[in-house]
Amino acid sequence: MNDFAEQQKTSKDTTRLLKKWGKAIIIRPTGFGKTWLLTTLISMYDKVLYVYPSQVIKDTVVDKYYRDLDENEDASIDPETIDLINTLRENGEIMNCDLMTYNKLARSTKKELSKPQYDLIIFDECHRLGGYATKIATETLMTVQKKAKFVGATAT
Repeated sequence: MNDFAEQQKTSKDTTRLLKKWGKAIIIRPTGFGKTWLLTTLISMYDKVLYVYPSQVIKDTVVDKYYRDLDENEDASIDPETIDLINTLRENGEIMNCDLMTYNKLARSTKKELSKPQYDLIIFDECHRLGGYATKIATETLMTVQKKAKFVGATAT
């Protein structure tokens, strides 16, 4: 059995749940590989919203996303695309992914949450969804993002 069998199983289960129900939650211990799984999901969807609690989480996600991209880099990528990727990396951005804090989510209006339309919405450290303002905003987000699938991840 390979060292990553449980991570691969969790990845397949998450993908299956998203396909069947449009929702999934990943509850795994710290160090399991949740960030790897979430950054892998980003690359599987056209437009993603990634909700995170703190700058250190965002930095970790962006770094992991680009490290994985580097490891799987296709030698046929044109120089313009490489330049764009490097600029996004330097700016702490991911091409098909909007990054938003839970604080910003809680302060957003219904109109702000309805545009753009996302294919996938990720809640990292999703145990933070229990706060009153965040809960209301999340309910609004789920209402206005009709085609989006939702996934949460937590060790708590």
